Amino acid sequence: MSCTPNIPAIKRLGTIDRDIVEANYIVFKNELYLFEGIRYQAFSHPYYANDRKSCYCRLRRMRDHKIVSEFGYGLHMPQAFVFNDKLYVSGVDDHKTVRHYLYMIESEDLVNWSEKRLIFGGDSWRIHNSAYCLKPDGTVLLGMECDHPAGLFATFFAGSSDMKTFELLPDAVHGPGYTGGPVFRWFGEYCFIFYIRGSYESSFTMQAARSKDLKHWEESPCNPFMVPDAADRIIHARALDAENLRCKVNAAKNINVSDIDFCEYNGKLVMNYSWGDQKGTEFLALAEVDCASEREFCESFFA
Repeated sequence: MSCTPNIPAIKRLGTIDRDIVEANYIVFKNELYLFEGIRYQAFSHPYYANDRKSCYCRLRRMRDHKIVSEFGYGLHMPQAFVFNDKLYVSGVDDHKTVRHYLYMIESEDLVNWSEKRLIFGGDSWRIHNSAYCLKPDGTVLLGMECDHPAGLFATFFAGSSDMKTFELLPDAVHGPGYTGGPVFRWFGEYCFIFYIRGSYESSFTMQAARSKDLKHWEESPCNPFMVPDAADRIIHARALDAENLRCKVNAAKNINVSDIDFCEYNGKLVMNYSWGDQKGTEFLALAEVDCASEREFCESFFA
């Protein structure tokens, strides 16, 4: 990898669970949680311990790794986002092969949740992953990995000032082409995107890019900045079902690093990511970044 900027080191801490891809760290009322999307038993690539007839979401409190909340039944490929002291979770319908609509629920206490409401979509859309970031003006950017009506696979964008109404941003797109599991942050003039690109013949790796207008994108000279590594097979000290997990990890093919997300907490930048074969044998792993802020991390790719 050739890279002029000085990217902070990413220390891989180990695999903590399996069959989880959609996950992200959040800080809610000064507590750090890992939000996890749990796939349906009857769905392809289900979570091994899900005996329910539905996808759902859960929160793992990181100070003791306790699962403290399960909710959001029926939401597939979910993402969590904290805005104005509320936790918002969006996802698509787990009972649909073609998912035309994106839904949202919200909570002020992680116990009581709103009814599911539609926030984006239409019959011609095919929506996959979604992600959010706060813009400098206080509004929220929603990015969605989609198949467009014209057959264009890309990341499309919408905006909101209240997390209730989302308006599609015309001509704003990252792509065309596969830009999987996108994550966004906005600092100063730039929106930064982190996403995967690759193939089953080679590998899937993490890429970074930035844009001032969500239309014209500058790729980082550090791409790819995360690739499959032997350190992915480390078993985290707080892993669930560790011995069984170790057997699965040792037997797994690893051609993928994807679906990263990161969060500032107590002077550290914590990260989660997925690894495996991109075909259903997938693992949730944790990492730490050698810097204190999201902004420092994002801007280092172009410093």
